[in-house]
Amino acid sequence: YLAGGINLVEVDLLRIGLPPFFDADLVHLQPATGTRYLIVATRAIRPWQREVYYCPLRQRLPAVRVPLRATDADAVLDIQPLVDRVYRTGRYWQALHGELPGPALPEADAAWVRQQLASSS
Repeated sequence: YLAGGINLVEVDLLRIGLPPFFDADLVHLQPATGTRYLIVATRAIRPWQREVYYCPLRQRLPAVRVPLRATDADAVLDIQPLVDRVYRTGRYWQALHGELPGPALPEADAAWVRQQLASSS
């Protein structure tokens, strides 16, 4: 994509494995929060300079700057309402959530998830 002059925004909300698209080294640059989730914006004109948004599980997903043409201002895309809409319209809320999927979360995160599930039923 970048070789073709296309800007790229990559969203990685996977809990295990290597990031699907961007440099796996970014996984090791995570802050002390221990978050595994990342959003990375890369501009074709400066592919070595990335904007990295860390997404801790217990926080709202961020609004991110989406690079457009070099002469245009960035668009701001709020990710959380998009995920909320997919959850609602995809009827994921109807799924049974008895057991948390693997890999195991740290206990504080697992407790938070259980609390969220209990309050949503």
